[in-house]
Amino acid sequence: MKERPRIFIASPLFNGPQHAILDRIEGLLEQNGYDYYSARKHSGSDRMTPEERRDIDAWNPVFDSNEQGLDQCRVCIAVLEYALPENRNMCLCTWKPGDHPSGYVMDGDPLFVELPDAGTVWETGYLRAQGKLIIGFHSTKRAKHLNLMLTHGCDGLISGFDNLALFLRGPQSLRDVGANMPERLLTRLNRLPGVVTHDAMRFDWSAIEPWGKEVE
Repeated sequence: MKERPRIFIASPLFNGPQHAILDRIEGLLEQNGYDYYSARKHSGSDRMTPEERRDIDAWNPVFDSNEQGLDQCRVCIAVLEYALPENRNMCLCTWKPGDHPSGYVMDGDPLFVELPDAGTVWETGYLRAQGKLIIGFHSTKRAKHLNLMLTHGCDGLISGFDNLALFLRGPQSLRDVGANMPERLLTRLNRLPGVVTHDAMRFDWSAIEPWGKEVE
């Protein structure tokens, strides 16, 4: 088999819990001998001043770095959760006229949602168009709802760091190479360049879980 492919980490990186997920993923990649691109380490965004962050043109080098990272990587780990600090949630709700000072009150109970990061979604689409492998990841559980184009656009879905470690360690023997690959992936590999097939055989696909929840 060929050398281990370079991996792109697609993930939100805007708060402490999101950085904690990245810490674990980067650590697992390093422990298993993978080179990788992580935007928070390699894009230069961490060195931007507050003034630069308010200047749209100052972000051009960050975008260019991310795009080059995408082009140079052959596999993506896409974090499909938008982790928030404790006791913080995103929700969808409807409003009706009421006695609140704003003039409105909530109509019924809010629907708590978990949405993937917009940049992560863009990056997975970019890589899918290049015919590269995409692995969706959730650190603690499968997300309850995901868009159809994400659930089916990923070549596999992994829940939890233990499963991610298993996946990255790869097959334990040559007899296991290619074993347990999802049928959809096997079909897709028939249409992809040979190098991608070698990349796919680097991993232990027994860590992949079937999608068993709702799609939108």
